[in-house]
Amino acid sequence: VAGATAQAQRKLDVDQGPDWTLADRAAYYSQNQGARIMPLTWFRALKQDNGQPFLTDNLDRYGYLKNHEDPTTILPVGFTVNKMDGLPDAIGLSCAACHTREIFVEGKPYRLDGGPAIADFQSFMWDIDRAVARALGNRNGAFKEFATAVLRTDPTPKQLATLRKEVNDWFVPYH
Repeated sequence: VAGATAQAQRKLDVDQGPDWTLADRAAYYSQNQGARIMPLTWFRALKQDNGQPFLTDNLDRYGYLKNHEDPTTILPVGFTVNKMDGLPDAIGLSCAACHTREIFVEGKPYRLDGGPAIADFQSFMWDIDRAVARALGNRNGAFKEFATAVLRTDPTPKQLATLRKEVNDWFVPYH
């Protein structure tokens, strides 16, 4: 019964023709297209202004949509994990982040794949910039907290210095 309730609360997929399958939709929502915003461990360790994890609310505050096709992911539709040999896994975006929309008709959500999203990419990127600046600013031990989350251990002074340089090297040209 719990599964049936969850299914009933789930969005409704609009029929987009016989050539658009569930497998196509799942791939469209999470297929890596090569974009690399930042290392995934950094993204997971970032905090919002209010101290909550950056990923709280599945980035709904920017208009990004929950990825119902992959219940194991904490990332919204169109957010990908880019895996490249020799580099850390990175968070990225695919076309689906900006081209998947949900509309409500009589209180029911309908998912439109390929339509224009109502997402605020500029605020999303601005908030990433602020979150990284806040960590680098190190108020109230913010960088050590960030480093502990990234490294999953209490970092040594050398690890802190190395990570700070890596984050700063990423941040300066981006900022």
